[in-house]
Amino acid sequence: MYTVFEIKKTSELNTDLFLHWLNSHEAKQRIKLSAQGSVRETVSFDDFCAIGFPKIEFKEQKALAEYFSLISAEIDALKALSEKYKTQKRGLMQKMLTGEWRVKPEIVNQYMEA
Repeated sequence: MYTVFEIKKTSELNTDLFLHWLNSHEAKQRIKLSAQGSVRETVSFDDFCAIGFPKIEFKEQKALAEYFSLISAEIDALKALSEKYKTQKRGLMQKMLTGEWRVKPEIVNQYMEA
């Protein structure tokens, strides 16, 4: 049911870049178009290999992989920060809704549209 493969020529294909590419919208679309089946769509290994990966010089592959890794790390950090803000917001809303904290009317009116 599941095929596991390994990149043998790691001097020609950067594995990190390949993983970034597999998670890209382009790769997911190509895989989706190659899928067969009505209930559980599958892609044979031969069909998967036929999808093709862009030919890029290895030095550039390494640079792209590092760049995409930095971007992914920044996205992860921003998602974590967003979750912290959501948690903080829930706490602040809880204090306001229970009446523990009060907001002055002039502050509310400042953000209301006339």
